[in-house]
Amino acid sequence: LARAASRNATKTSSAVMGGGALGGVLERAACPGAANTRAPAHTSTARRRKRIDYTRFDPRTCTHADCVQSTIALDPVATNPQKPKLREQLLAARATLDKDERERAQTAIATHLVAALADLPPGTLAAYWPIRGEPELAAAWAQLRALGWQLCLPVVVQTAAPLVFRAWDGAPPTALDACRLRVPAPAAPEVQPTVLTMPCLGFDAHGHRLGYGGGYYDRTLAQAAPGVQRIGIAFELQACVFAVDAHDLRMHRLVTERGVRRWGDAAH
Repeated sequence: LARAASRNATKTSSAVMGGGALGGVLERAACPGAANTRAPAHTSTARRRKRIDYTRFDPRTCTHADCVQSTIALDPVATNPQKPKLREQLLAARATLDKDERERAQTAIATHLVAALADLPPGTLAAYWPIRGEPELAAAWAQLRALGWQLCLPVVVQTAAPLVFRAWDGAPPTALDACRLRVPAPAAPEVQPTVLTMPCLGFDAHGHRLGYGGGYYDRTLAQAAPGVQRIGIAFELQACVFAVDAHDLRMHRLVTERGVRRWGDAAH
């Protein structure tokens, strides 16, 4: 079974990449995990347990699964027939990160995110509560809150509607929304974010984000005030190629364990 899982993960990794270098301007290339020299298990027997330089380590080659998956009720709006299968592959690919590599990547993402927001005046930051193996960034949220950012979390009040945002103090949320995701209690005031961080299931070289298919962020961005910054959060292994739909808006920035990518014109 383990060998079969490894083979499947290898196929998944190849399927979601699509080839080619990622676009955007990569501002930071090294992550805090670069000092670690013990590699996780890989599909290639010759490379297994090999000591490598983590500044060149590509987590897309790691196939050791250690990720707890959860389920969520979605309101699919995807019209691209490629996307449902791609989402399955990306979820499987994200599950290949082992615990140590995941923690190192999350530490790097948190560091890069705080640095990326240093050039913006503190405002209202839409964070997220992680599900389905998304990067867990509690350290970044706490640091940004200490720097003067007001945090909020997205809330699904009804399907096929934009998200609302409730102020959040950084503590584990105690309420559930319409999709049974953890959110601040209904008594928390609703706010309008000036910066929106969005976990990505996938992302392409041009700054487009692929989500779970519910369309919640698409509907939210369609009515967002001008100037709201869109920042995607992902692991590098979630890079992929997919056909862009008319409603897909590009991110202004993308933060991964490798650094921060910016797209100068994120209008489309």
